[in-house]
Amino acid sequence: MSVKQSIEFFLLLPALIASANVSCQDTVITWMDATFEETDEDRAGYFRKGWAENGLWMIEDYFIDGQLQMTGSFNSSEEKNKHGLFVFYGENENKLTEGNYENAYLDGIWTKWYEDGSLSEKGAYYRPISKGPKTLAGNSQVAEQLELSRVELSVFKTGNWEYYHANGKKSGNEVFDKGQLITANYWNEDGSEAGDKVVLEQTASFPGGNYWLPKYLKRYIKYPLEERKKRINGIVYVQFTVDRDGNIKDAKIVQSVSPNLDSEALRVVKSMPVWHPAIMHNRRVSMIYNLPIQFALF
Repeated sequence: MSVKQSIEFFLLLPALIASANVSCQDTVITWMDATFEETDEDRAGYFRKGWAENGLWMIEDYFIDGQLQMTGSFNSSEEKNKHGLFVFYGENENKLTEGNYENAYLDGIWTKWYEDGSLSEKGAYYRPISKGPKTLAGNSQVAEQLELSRVELSVFKTGNWEYYHANGKKSGNEVFDKGQLITANYWNEDGSEAGDKVVLEQTASFPGGNYWLPKYLKRYIKYPLEERKKRINGIVYVQFTVDRDGNIKDAKIVQSVSPNLDSEALRVVKSMPVWHPAIMHNRRVSMIYNLPIQFALF
């Protein structure tokens, strides 16, 4: 399961700037949509500022209102391999995540916080150093060695990992030795031991699960009259956050069909009942969810 995060900008640009990428004194400004794909200014949800410095490609991402959302760096302006310190911020300007990348791999201590700034988790990653594949006779031997090299480059948790409930009490403590879990202990939100019934991971879900979600959508979606007359149909993708209490927050369109269909999709999503929140390491966590909503005429 992945429990998924976002981006922004800090500077108002002159009205004459209309292209997706703009170079200003060696600084490149990129407009991005809600999924962080490059777009034009009118559809942008975030901005990225990038520039070369000390052999790295530095970036700063901003929310559309100019508030900093992320800082980091890549090996090159192609932005393929993350390298160096990355820091993510919430809309309240508090840090959410901080950690280092080494040539695209998680490296060293990584720390996460809740929106209010309280500690969520902390631990270290370990990456074995690979000497690369050897040249061997026979294709099967080469393929086997390449696969071994790929496995050797995997990233593992190592040492002590601590997890916390939103109220500040510890939810779990896991000890790893280069990826192998050695010991683990978990506690409930009241501080009592979780015991054998502990839930380590669980994705956010609609009440009744995937069986009832499409039935709910089918029952409550009202096909806009104008789109019905013009026989406009398609799939609207809505992204939203299921918070720690199961509430739907920050719903937005990430793939549009038409203004009316988009509005109806948002209305239905925002009116959904409380979900079952996601669980990670024995604590309730927020989760970003992408929901495709199909509008079809038969």
